[in-house]
Amino acid sequence: MKVETCIFFEGRCDEALDFYQEALGAKVESRMRFSESPDPVPKQMLPPGGAQRSPLQKTFFSPCFGMLRDKFGVGWMVLAQR
Repeated sequence: MKVETCIFFEGRCDEALDFYQEALGAKVESRMRFSESPDPVPKQMLPPGGAQRSPLQKTFFSPCFGMLRDKFGVGWMVLAQR
């Protein structure tokens, strides 16, 4: 399955992309730094640090579901299929 994402980082882009490539086998096809953007990125679009949003737990739609924000500010939903 091909997944395309657009992720914003605050000064740790290279570190984050290296991590995702190794951890997930991701392939980076392009990258644009804030300094290369034609418009400035609003501060409210930049995420804070990592935090658990919802612990892994059984729900009516999944035997195991949880949410977190990783150390790079990316939100993740973890969902196990039935």
